[in-house]
Amino acid sequence: MKTQQRHIVVFGAHALDAEVMAGAVVAKHTAAGHRATLVHMTRGERGHPSKDPTEYAVQLEREMKEAAKALGADALWLGYRAGELPISPEVATSVAATIRKLRPDLVVTHWRGSWHPRHVSTHYNVLEGIKLAALPCPQEELPPHRVETLYFGENCEDLEGFTPTVYVDITDTFHRWFETLNRYELFSLKRVRGSEGETSEITIPYADYYRTMATIRGIEAKVSYAQAFMEARRLVDLAFARGGRGRVLISRLL
Repeated sequence: MKTQQRHIVVFGAHALDAEVMAGAVVAKHTAAGHRATLVHMTRGERGHPSKDPTEYAVQLEREMKEAAKALGADALWLGYRAGELPISPEVATSVAATIRKLRPDLVVTHWRGSWHPRHVSTHYNVLEGIKLAALPCPQEELPPHRVETLYFGENCEDLEGFTPTVYVDITDTFHRWFETLNRYELFSLKRVRGSEGETSEITIPYADYYRTMATIRGIEAKVSYAQAFMEARRLVDLAFARGGRGRVLISRLL
């Protein structure tokens, strides 16, 4: 009996966010014959420590397409510029339109406990967009769509109050995931040369962090590597009701 194809959509504030939060799970999902789309709210063109934003934006558009292809997914940029992503009805409506078009079964996005303003705005805009997408709207050509499940992914910038309720064994896709992440220059960048010729360390050692966290989550889940998620319908209360961290381990989110 053929398994029905399911669609997972990951909303990230900037290019690379969607991939670090759920890239290994996306790889498992597409390898099983399902569909995945990585939606980038902005390109994050102001995020390189030394490159001009206009130049870097072109590079990021190429990198996000290459990364999605490597994971067997599609890539979509919603058109917002880095630094210009408010929590607003306009952005939420854009998210809702995207959900109506893509019709995902499951959505992953940022947890709200973040020090990065665009991660926070993505969280709230996606939540509102999910609600709007499920409502009948005469002005919309596409029919309403109800998202079955929402998960918040683990991001090194969104850790305040993040409590895992779901662990996914990514042992079989860990190396493919890291090969994909390295398609982004920023992911493995360790030092940058400034205009005066001096070099300095970058702010966040992404590669070291995500390799370590995949190992730690793997230890918690009793596998080699894992990614952790918090299910929106359970949140922190359920996790603490179980006596601390969640211990749900599944091979894939769907």
